[in-house]
Amino acid sequence: MVSIRSKVINSIKKDGSVMVKVTPHKHCIVCGKAVEPEEVFCSEECKQKYESARKRQWIPFVIFFVLMIILIAYSFMAV
Repeated sequence: MVSIRSKVINSIKKDGSVMVKVTPHKHCIVCGKAVEPEEVFCSEECKQKYESARKRQWIPFVIFFVLMIILIAYSFMAV
């Protein structure tokens, strides 16, 4: 994989200023490093961190869902 940083192209304008052209890229959704447009993560480590965080976010959702089912079932039993 070629680094995005190595693809930066400098060109000099007529007035002497430098214009920097950056190739199309995206950023890693975990750490923010530049990656190729078709990639989502910069490394396997970031991919594993993302998957781990997704699993941890799932647990509170399931607990909330189960508690709501219990509360709804209890409210129908009370009537």
